[in-house]
Amino acid sequence: MAGVMNIVVILVMLFSPCVRAPGKNPEIERLLESVNLKSDGNAKIASVLDDILNLRYQDGLCKFGVQIHPKCVGVHPSNRYGFGVSVTAVHRLGAKIVRMGWSWAACALAICIADGATRKIAKCTTRMQHGSSKFGQCDENEITYGSLANGHTNQFLTAAIDGAETDEESLAVDGHISKEKISMNDHAITEALTKGIRWTALDAGVEDIYGDA
Repeated sequence: MAGVMNIVVILVMLFSPCVRAPGKNPEIERLLESVNLKSDGNAKIASVLDDILNLRYQDGLCKFGVQIHPKCVGVHPSNRYGFGVSVTAVHRLGAKIVRMGWSWAACALAICIADGATRKIAKCTTRMQHGSSKFGQCDENEITYGSLANGHTNQFLTAAIDGAETDEESLAVDGHISKEKISMNDHAITEALTKGIRWTALDAGVEDIYGDA
């Protein structure tokens, strides 16, 4: 689940008021300005993010609860402050998910954005995945979105689908993640593996309006 600092990054990355372009929603600009003016820690950024996403929905640039197959969601270059995802953290999180059970509530702030014409999300993701046999391996052509929050969770699902190598014994059979083992007695994770996380999905046009991340 995205923490408070992740929410800040999403706000700054996608909706920075310092970038001026036609098509901006003046109410979003007002909300962002209210965050910028709050220096006392009372900016209520989580509420502001909800308001902004609802306004993007009204503008036709955001959809809620979109279930997307894990291998169709890559990693946006700005996910996790521009550092992408850590393969060690992916497997550690996966072991925690399996131990505690899959929670849809924990994915409530899963946010992704559609890849644009440059295909930068697909290229960034496949380059990252090719760097380790512990990542799942996606074809560049199947990636249509990039995660902004919940990227580690989605990359765990991708690694599980592909039976990637792992050092986490709770996930493994013969040194590889076993879908059968991790989904035993957990119907929710079976759904996540086959259908994907339920995302708040932003249109690629958001970056055209608010600037390149």
